Amino acid sequence: MPAPNEYAARSRASLPGATRVRLALLALVAVAAMTAMASPALAQSPPDSPGSRPSAGGGPTDEREVEAFLDGFFAQQLEGHKIPGATVSVVRDGEILFAKGYGQADVAKGEPVVADETLFRIASTSKLFTSTAVMQLVEEGELDLDRDVNSYVGDVEIPDTYPGRPVTLRHLLTHTAGFEQIFTGSGARGASDVEPLGEYLSGNTPARVRPPGEVTSYSNYGMSLAGHVVEEASGMPFERYVEQNVTDPLGMKSTTAAQPPAPGLQDRLATGYEVEGGEPAAGSFEYIDEAPAGSVSTTATDMARFMIAHLQDGRYGDARILEGATAKEMHAKQFSNDPRLDGMALGFYEQTTNGERVIGHGGNLLRFHALAALLPERNVGIFVAYNSYGEGGDFAEYELMEAFMDRYYPEPRALAAEPSAEGASRDAERVAGGYRSTRSNETGFEKVLSLLGPASVTANEDGSITTSGVSSRGDLAGGEQRWVQDGPLLFRAEGGDEHLAFRGDGEGRVTYLSGDADPASAFERLPFYESARLHLGLLAGSLAVFGLTALAWPAGAAISRRYERRNRKLYGEPDGEPKRDTKAARLARPLAWAVCALALFFVAGMAMVFSNPGGALFFGDSPLLVAVLALPYLVAALVVGVVVYAILSWRRRYWGLFGRLHYSLVALAALAFVGLLGYYNLLGFQP
Repeated sequence: MPAPNEYAARSRASLPGATRVRLALLALVAVAAMTAMASPALAQSPPDSPGSRPSAGGGPTDEREVEAFLDGFFAQQLEGHKIPGATVSVVRDGEILFAKGYGQADVAKGEPVVADETLFRIASTSKLFTSTAVMQLVEEGELDLDRDVNSYVGDVEIPDTYPGRPVTLRHLLTHTAGFEQIFTGSGARGASDVEPLGEYLSGNTPARVRPPGEVTSYSNYGMSLAGHVVEEASGMPFERYVEQNVTDPLGMKSTTAAQPPAPGLQDRLATGYEVEGGEPAAGSFEYIDEAPAGSVSTTATDMARFMIAHLQDGRYGDARILEGATAKEMHAKQFSNDPRLDGMALGFYEQTTNGERVIGHGGNLLRFHALAALLPERNVGIFVAYNSYGEGGDFAEYELMEAFMDRYYPEPRALAAEPSAEGASRDAERVAGGYRSTRSNETGFEKVLSLLGPASVTANEDGSITTSGVSSRGDLAGGEQRWVQDGPLLFRAEGGDEHLAFRGDGEGRVTYLSGDADPASAFERLPFYESARLHLGLLAGSLAVFGLTALAWPAGAAISRRYERRNRKLYGEPDGEPKRDTKAARLARPLAWAVCALALFFVAGMAMVFSNPGGALFFGDSPLLVAVLALPYLVAALVVGVVVYAILSWRRRYWGLFGRLHYSLVALAALAFVGLLGYYNLLGFQP
């Protein structure tokens, strides 16, 4: 399953995946220098744990065998990734088969994780609660999945960007509303800073950049808007509605969407950790404004009750949170970017793993990550949550899921199928090119983040393709993967059964790339002039020119002045020499040097801003960002002067030939740089 990173600004291919590509200073420096970013490799599944191994395809049936397997798995995983703690539960046939905590909930206090006591933040897995709440009100006739959401909210107005094509609840629950991605300002520093949901949604409405129902684009805003619709329809705050109508009926007494949890629950909340110097560093509670998209805290045993209720079509014991027909509709595929691929249910996304249909949802905060996965046809579910990413543990929950499925529902690995020369078509050449995740920003300065996760498709001579930056089940980080053609505009992972599908328009042009690994997002095809790789090349070239010029000119000017004075004394000024002493010529180079220096300061400043996405950028109160985004105005104004001087240098013969060529190169680099600033919405501050 995909692991969209909601709040760490990771630019993964969900980015299609995309999403926990973490932004660090080294990353932007590497981008500017056109070096490749390394992706953490997924940890290998541990060897078979002690105890009997289940029969192939029989699923988990014996508590002791499951415990032996998971004990071995977590012993290796937590130590290998330096993750302090995890909690897990497995359900089958309406019962909790197994639940256990591993590692520590609080390292300093030495508190262990206890499955039925320790609360974990579950981030976007919370969206399953929001979707359940929506479906309850649909069932009661209070809401209609296909009605314009503007009819339900009076304090938020979704613009009529596409007349006659309003955004509906069905679009919100399937991530097909067509919103762009916004990250800045989605967090709060404390409970008092969390905006009322309606106010936040009204003041931070993202642009609609695609018609609704066209393609998936993962949206925290969209799910938060669905939560606000619940508030408006029910007349109560979101967290209270969830408590009264979802968690209380299921006996989930240790589950809350409040930020922070009430004192009795907060005392049992696991501490979230980052790793600093190889050691866990505790972080504070993570407040978010988009509460319905990721605010829930819960225990493994409470989540077991929630999973059982959904596996039993809304029923847990004598309690019922959904009617059977409503639950079945919620779990059924509602939208897919291609009918040949896995798609979106209502709130759940689906994944075919080892031939089994799995529905669920993962989630990521800055320090917590979680996953709930259900196998409806097997009546089995598994939940896991971690209180740190540790070192290289970005996809720890998916490592567990892969190991769990391989153990209990194994499927022989498909042999690699080589395309035949006769079967090879020209589709590989048609789909080759650059792509950008639909989970991107297009109207604000965050558009620059798309440079960090460029996706590309390369056509091979045998008709296969190689992708880079596109998530696959074997590599969620989007490393290189080879795919062989398996149908019209359809490619299968070499040696497996995972697929990529490409969509064409009515004129034969390829418009979108979608994959089984991330049903909640896709990639849009870019014309060559919008390719991230082209832009990275222009950026790297411009920065190289700026850097060399910023260093060389001051040193060269000092040396030149010394030798010019000596030469004039000895030889005078020869006839025909280029003019050097005009006022314009004396101002030209300082002006260009200022452009070079300001451009370098701008890139360094942006690197500092994005080096800590969980800091001021997350909270939307970065003075550095405001200052840095003011620089492009000055750069653009000065570049006009540099271009004028570049033309005059040839007309009036400033300096020598090399000097004029160098100055013209600086002018061209400056023009390219300003063009990039404009394309990525960096000419000015967008709050």
